[in-house]
Amino acid sequence: MNLKEIIEKTIIDVIVEEIVGEVLERLKKLPKKALVIFTGGTIGFHESIEQLKKLQKDGWKFKVLLSKGAENIYTKELIKNLLGLEDTEIDGEMDAKETKNYYKDIDKVILPVLTMNTAAKVSLGIADNLVTNIIARSLMTNIPIVASKNACDPLEEERIRIGLGKGSTSYVNMMKNHLNRLESYGIKLTHGNKLYEVAVENTKQGIHKKDHPVKKQVVYDKKVLTRGDVVSAFHIKKDLILRSNTIITEVAKDTAKELGVKIIVEKR
Repeated sequence: MNLKEIIEKTIIDVIVEEIVGEVLERLKKLPKKALVIFTGGTIGFHESIEQLKKLQKDGWKFKVLLSKGAENIYTKELIKNLLGLEDTEIDGEMDAKETKNYYKDIDKVILPVLTMNTAAKVSLGIADNLVTNIIARSLMTNIPIVASKNACDPLEEERIRIGLGKGSTSYVNMMKNHLNRLESYGIKLTHGNKLYEVAVENTKQGIHKKDHPVKKQVVYDKKVLTRGDVVSAFHIKKDLILRSNTIITEVAKDTAKELGVKIIVEKR
């Protein structure tokens, strides 16, 4: 390949990388979609509602589902008014559509008030109703799940204050084990007043640098380092050694920082 061909290829690679970077930035600005599932319970409810409103202000779009227990406590009308939803954006378990209509095309499942009953069922792999079925499907299809644990944490201060902290040690430990198991499944448990903070983290599950430590090194001989090259190095768990004249695109730099891939430039 002569110098002219090298320059032309370098220019094309840079242009392609810039286009890819622009597309990724536009995707980041698209509205995030979440399936919000209420499973009953009252502890932490108001805090979670305020956090959901913050997500809406950020442009998040919700589809809401109420379990049978939640409908008995809140009613669809109450949730619709609190979150300013349209009739088409909220369902009750009794008149629910097909399960797949809930978890398709969503970025996250949010449980603003996770009850002990639902926590126990999911922990044990029981999917005997619409809500637990959706959660199970979400876990199996790698859809991120965030849940407020105020109502299901046996050590929650509010539970203890209202007299629900008198269970035996064995019973408390059982519930704690359920929560630990949920976290081992990848469900993010938090408090109602931190739901926004946790929900906006890692909106799309994918590659996480803690799961793929980069240890070895590989020499990169191309003229331009692109985002795709960084991702490839990440997957084979290697850092990159570059020639001094290699062009590093901004997207590649950002991706390397995000994934923990070191870029080492050789000295002349």
